[in-house]
Amino acid sequence: MSDKRNTIRTRYDELCDLISGHNYRYYELNAPLVDDAEYDALMRELVDIESRYPDMRREDSPTAGVGGFVSPAFSEVPHDPPMLSLGNIFSPGDLADFDARCRKGSGADGDMLYSMELKYDGLAVEAVYEKGRFVLGSTRGNGNAGENVTRNLAAVSAVPPTLAAGAPARLSVRGEVFMRHDAFEGLNRAREAKGEPPFANPRNAAAGSLRQLDPAVTAERELDAAFYGVGKVPEDLAVTDQRGLFEALSGLGMPVSLYAETGGLDRVREYYEGWLENRHTLDFDLDGIVIKVSDFSLRDRLGDTARAPRWAVAWKFPAREAVTALDSVDFQVGRTGIVTPVAHLSPINIGGV
Repeated sequence: MSDKRNTIRTRYDELCDLISGHNYRYYELNAPLVDDAEYDALMRELVDIESRYPDMRREDSPTAGVGGFVSPAFSEVPHDPPMLSLGNIFSPGDLADFDARCRKGSGADGDMLYSMELKYDGLAVEAVYEKGRFVLGSTRGNGNAGENVTRNLAAVSAVPPTLAAGAPARLSVRGEVFMRHDAFEGLNRAREAKGEPPFANPRNAAAGSLRQLDPAVTAERELDAAFYGVGKVPEDLAVTDQRGLFEALSGLGMPVSLYAETGGLDRVREYYEGWLENRHTLDFDLDGIVIKVSDFSLRDRLGDTARAPRWAVAWKFPAREAVTALDSVDFQVGRTGIVTPVAHLSPINIGGV
C-alpha cells in the first residue's frame, strides 16, 4: 500500500470515528460539540473518500445509516419502512445535479414538480393512529427502530389525540417536534432560577424534553410539532403526491409543515433565498429547506439508499455569523526569528456551540 493510500486510509478511519462520536453526542446526549456546518464538512470529506476509494468503505461507516441511537431507557419501536435521513446540498450547482439525477432516475420528461418545505430544527418522530386514535409514538432512533415515547408525544398539545372523521384505519405520520423561541427562553429562565444548566439551543431542549422518563415533564415544556410525511400511504388515503398528502393530513387535523410547489429550479432557488434572508422572522429555528419530488410514482422509481431517499434533499443554510471583540494580541517569536501575531477573541455562542 502506497504512502498516499496509507495517509488517506488513516484520515478515513479518523473521520468515521470522529463523525460517529459527533452522532452520539447529537442524537443521544443532545450536546453537540460542533455546529451543522462543521459536521457537514466532515461528512462531505468522508463521502468524497468513499467515492474515490470504494474498497475502503467500512460496514460501520456513518454514511451507511441514519446516525441516531435508541436509548436502553426506552423500549424499541420498529419502523416500516425505515425513517431515513436526508442527503444535503449546499449550492445551486448541487441543486442542478440533484435535478439531473431525479430526471434520469425517474425517466420523467420536462420539468420535475418539486415540493419545497421548511427544514425544522428539532427531533424526528412518528405518530401512529388506529381508527383515528393516537396509539403509538416513537423517535427516529437509528432509522430502523426508535424509542417508544408514546406518553410523551401524547403530552405535546400540537399532536391531536384523535383525527377528524374519514381517517384511514391505520396511519403512521412522520414529522418533527420542535420548540419555539419564547418557550425556549422561558424554559431556560426557569432552569437558571433553579440553579440548573440552561439548554444550549431549542433543538437540544426539544429533544431532551421529549425523551423524558416522566411525561409530566414533557407536558410542561411547551413543545410544538409539524408533520410532513407518512410511513406507508394507506390504500384508504387517496393521495398521489405531496400536495395531496399535506391537504389530507391537514384535513384530518394534523399540523403540517409550511410548503410550496414548483416545476422550475429558479423558483426553488427563490424559495431558498427568501427563507435564508427571512428566517429571523420565524419564532422557531430552521436550518434549510427540504426539496422533494412531489409525484409518489416517481419516488417509487427513484427509490432509496440505506441512508436517504434519492427523491429528496435538504438544502442547508450556511452557518450563522456573529461579531465578536478582539481582546488582545500576543506576538510569538519562532526559532527562526519570525514574529507571528496571535489574536485573542471574546467567546460567543452561535446555535449553542
